[in-house]
Amino acid sequence: MVTAGTGKAAIDVYEDFLCPNCEIFEKTYGNEIVTALNEGKLTVRYHSIAILDSRTTPPGYSTRASNAALCAVPAGIYPAYHQKLFASQPSEGSAGLTDAQLVQFGTELGAKGDFAACVTGAKNAAAVTAETNKAIADPALQTNGLFGTPTVVANGAMVDLNNTGWLKAIIG
Repeated sequence: MVTAGTGKAAIDVYEDFLCPNCEIFEKTYGNEIVTALNEGKLTVRYHSIAILDSRTTPPGYSTRASNAALCAVPAGIYPAYHQKLFASQPSEGSAGLTDAQLVQFGTELGAKGDFAACVTGAKNAAAVTAETNKAIADPALQTNGLFGTPTVVANGAMVDLNNTGWLKAIIG
């Protein structure tokens, strides 16, 4: 999990970097969320989830992308890297982006430290698996008994993302 911002209002965002609906969520609400973060109105806890690993050939892109996103935190590039992963999202059924491409994104964005070793060494893969298993098992994150992405939680309740004013309602 990555926490951004220090605002009084807080949300948890559960997302898979292969999820087409998560890409739409990012395109629709990403700038609004970043603005609220930058204005000090919002805290966001990003949960990198890997429920779509089986949808790439070979399997595993969701975990690799989430691992790379977590590597972007100590590298000082998380917000831009997060955005880049969705802007460059591969299609389901593809091989996904390679580790070399994931590292290249970090290089282009000015990653500090040993970002490449973190990505290629899958340093955060176990944390991604643990976060995924925790989310899948949490009944509060399920709709009709199933967990899916994107899922947003505010004040202990899932947000209805069909309500386009949800973020304004949360931050007031």
